[in-house]
Amino acid sequence: MKKNIMLLNNVLGDVINQTYSAAYQKNGVSGVTSGIPDLDKITKGWQKGELILLTGYERMGVGNLLLSMAMKIGVVNETPLAFFSLQKFCENLVQRMIMDISGLSLDKIMSGQLGEGEWDDLQKADDRLTDKPIYMYDAPNPGMEEIAEKAEQLVQNENVEILLIDNLRAIATNNPNEDGIARTAQALKILARELDVPILAAFEIKNELYASSGKYGKRPERLHFQNEEQIFEKADCVCFLHRPEFFHITEDEDGNSTFGTGELILQRHKEAEPDVIKILTKMEYGPSREN
Repeated sequence: MKKNIMLLNNVLGDVINQTYSAAYQKNGVSGVTSGIPDLDKITKGWQKGELILLTGYERMGVGNLLLSMAMKIGVVNETPLAFFSLQKFCENLVQRMIMDISGLSLDKIMSGQLGEGEWDDLQKADDRLTDKPIYMYDAPNPGMEEIAEKAEQLVQNENVEILLIDNLRAIATNNPNEDGIARTAQALKILARELDVPILAAFEIKNELYASSGKYGKRPERLHFQNEEQIFEKADCVCFLHRPEFFHITEDEDGNSTFGTGELILQRHKEAEPDVIKILTKMEYGPSREN
């Protein structure tokens, strides 16, 4: 997608209008809200043209965090979005959405063995999700060209305002190691700029690389992950998910229970002081809502 040369006056008008618009929004949000107020206070919403990496160790629940944000963006706020699910079928995503809204177990949703009141819960979830502007694409291991083509169509034809990708490692590349993934991240950053929308991409850190490290289980920072820094540096913001419960840590440094709690740690630069946000989580399928 080619971009036009812009006159200062036109850009100036856009920026001033954005400032006025943000003044009327809760927490001064000027971008796409994440649905987590404490996070939006820091970011002012996910901004156009930015690449944000949502990261954490494997099986930490990073993909579920991404889906949770998608529900808040697309279902609660009804902001048009595209969700590229590269490891799960669209049906799996919708089952998770129904679980979150209805409180029904996945087993009951799949088996249809519901009690009388539970059928009402299922119908409420159906009503809540119907006609929401969430577009899903579940091709396995697509290349960047395929993703870019679908994304451009959705932005132009459906007015999609944000792209979510689960996950970065599942995008096909000739070089699947960190060098190749870094080039994919760079391509996503370029795509975000070209389409003028934010892109949130999940990225899992391989546990075995750090399981014997003294930092494993501690609150993550970019300085802890030298192997992945070439990937992180392509992003405008890196957001770590940290769940002490995942590491069998039952109390924090103040003696408080860690059960059902987690943190989001944001860093825009390698040596920047991280911002830490407390969240509540569901151990069985990931982060649920903010404190």
